[in-house]
Amino acid sequence: MTKAVERPGFEGAGLGAEERAEPVQVGGSYGYILTRREVLDTYDKAQRLFREYRDEAAKVELNRILESNASEQVKAKARILTSYAIVPASIRSRTVSPIPPLQRRRRCIAAST
Repeated sequence: MTKAVERPGFEGAGLGAEERAEPVQVGGSYGYILTRREVLDTYDKAQRLFREYRDEAAKVELNRILESNASEQVKAKARILTSYAIVPASIRSRTVSPIPPLQRRRRCIAAST
Protein backbone atom coordinates (compact mmCIF):
# COMPACT_ATOMS: atom_id res chain seq x y z
CA MET A 1 0.00 0.00 0.00
CA THR A 2 1.49 3.35 -1.03
CA LYS A 3 1.27 6.39 1.18
CA ALA A 4 -0.38 9.46 -0.35
CA VAL A 5 2.11 12.21 -1.10
CA GLU A 6 1.44 15.22 1.10
CA ARG A 7 1.33 18.56 -0.64
CA PRO A 8 3.68 20.96 1.17
CA GLY A 9 2.25 23.79 3.28
CA PHE A 10 -0.99 22.13 4.40
CA GLU A 11 -0.12 21.80 8.07
CA GLY A 12 -2.34 24.71 9.21
CA ALA A 13 -5.18 24.14 6.77
CA GLY A 14 -7.05 21.47 8.75
CA LEU A 15 -10.05 22.18 10.90
CA GLY A 16 -9.43 22.08 14.62
CA ALA A 17 -11.74 20.74 17.31
CA GLU A 18 -13.39 24.14 17.79
CA GLU A 19 -14.17 24.55 14.07
CA ARG A 20 -15.49 20.99 13.87
CA ALA A 21 -17.65 21.44 16.98
CA GLU A 22 -19.55 24.46 15.57
CA PRO A 23 -19.09 24.60 11.78
CA VAL A 24 -22.32 26.52 11.01
CA GLN A 25 -23.78 29.84 12.08
CA VAL A 26 -27.44 30.63 12.54
CA GLY A 27 -29.22 33.61 11.04
CA GLY A 28 -28.41 35.69 8.02
CA SER A 29 -28.79 35.39 4.29
CA TYR A 30 -26.63 32.90 2.39
CA GLY A 31 -26.33 31.47 -1.08
CA TYR A 32 -26.22 27.96 0.37
CA ILE A 33 -27.70 26.61 3.59
CA LEU A 34 -25.59 23.64 4.65
CA THR A 35 -25.96 21.26 7.55
CA ARG A 36 -23.15 20.71 10.02
CA ARG A 37 -22.21 17.45 8.28
CA GLU A 38 -22.31 19.06 4.80
CA VAL A 39 -19.91 21.83 5.86
CA LEU A 40 -17.43 19.35 7.30
CA ASP A 41 -17.72 16.95 4.36
CA THR A 42 -17.32 19.78 1.84
CA TYR A 43 -14.23 21.10 3.61
CA ASP A 44 -12.70 17.63 3.87
CA LYS A 45 -13.41 17.04 0.18
CA ALA A 46 -11.73 20.34 -0.74
CA GLN A 47 -8.66 19.37 1.29
CA ARG A 48 -8.49 15.99 -0.44
CA LEU A 49 -8.79 17.63 -3.87
CA PHE A 50 -5.98 20.06 -3.04
CA ARG A 51 -3.75 17.20 -1.90
CA GLU A 52 -4.42 15.58 -5.28
CA TYR A 53 -3.47 18.87 -7.01
CA ARG A 54 -7.03 19.29 -8.33
CA ASP A 55 -7.11 22.96 -7.38
CA GLU A 56 -10.00 24.12 -9.55
CA ALA A 57 -12.30 21.39 -8.23
CA ALA A 58 -11.23 22.23 -4.67
CA LYS A 59 -11.98 25.91 -5.23
CA VAL A 60 -15.54 25.02 -6.30
CA GLU A 61 -16.06 23.29 -2.96
CA LEU A 62 -14.45 26.13 -1.01
CA ASN A 63 -16.57 28.73 -2.78
CA ARG A 64 -19.63 26.75 -1.70
CA ILE A 65 -18.44 27.09 1.89
CA LEU A 66 -17.66 30.79 1.51
CA GLU A 67 -21.16 31.48 0.17
CA SER A 68 -22.87 29.38 2.84
CA ASN A 69 -23.88 29.55 6.47
CA ALA A 70 -20.53 28.04 7.53
CA SER A 71 -19.02 29.67 10.62
CA GLU A 72 -16.53 32.51 10.23
CA GLN A 73 -13.75 30.26 11.55
CA VAL A 74 -14.44 27.66 8.85
CA LYS A 75 -14.65 30.39 6.20
CA ALA A 76 -11.29 31.78 7.37
CA LYS A 77 -9.72 28.33 6.95
CA ALA A 78 -11.38 28.03 3.52
CA ARG A 79 -9.75 31.32 2.49
CA ILE A 80 -6.38 30.03 3.70
CA LEU A 81 -6.84 26.84 1.71
CA THR A 82 -7.86 28.85 -1.37
CA SER A 83 -4.59 30.78 -1.14
CA TYR A 84 -2.72 27.52 -1.86
CA ALA A 85 -4.30 27.25 -5.30
CA ILE A 86 -1.93 27.11 -8.23
CA VAL A 87 -2.87 29.12 -11.30
CA PRO A 88 -3.59 26.70 -14.17
CA ALA A 89 -0.84 26.53 -16.79
CA SER A 90 -3.17 27.75 -19.54
CA ILE A 91 -3.85 30.97 -17.62
CA ARG A 92 -0.32 31.29 -16.27
CA SER A 93 1.17 31.13 -19.78
CA ARG A 94 -1.07 33.98 -20.90
CA THR A 95 0.06 36.21 -18.07
CA VAL A 96 3.74 35.36 -18.46
CA SER A 97 4.00 35.74 -22.20
CA PRO A 98 1.05 37.65 -23.59
CA ILE A 99 0.21 37.41 -27.25
CA PRO A 100 1.36 40.58 -29.00
CA PRO A 101 -1.43 42.74 -30.41
CA LEU A 102 -2.15 42.47 -34.08
CA GLN A 103 -0.32 45.06 -36.07
CA ARG A 104 -2.09 47.08 -38.69
CA ARG A 105 -1.09 46.15 -42.17
CA ARG A 106 -0.77 48.88 -44.70
CA ARG A 107 -2.50 48.22 -47.92
CA CYS A 108 -0.97 49.23 -51.14
CA ILE A 109 -3.59 50.49 -53.49
CA ALA A 110 -2.37 50.28 -57.03
CA ALA A 111 -3.17 53.31 -59.08
CA SER A 112 -5.07 52.41 -62.16
CA THR A 113 -3.95 54.08 -65.34
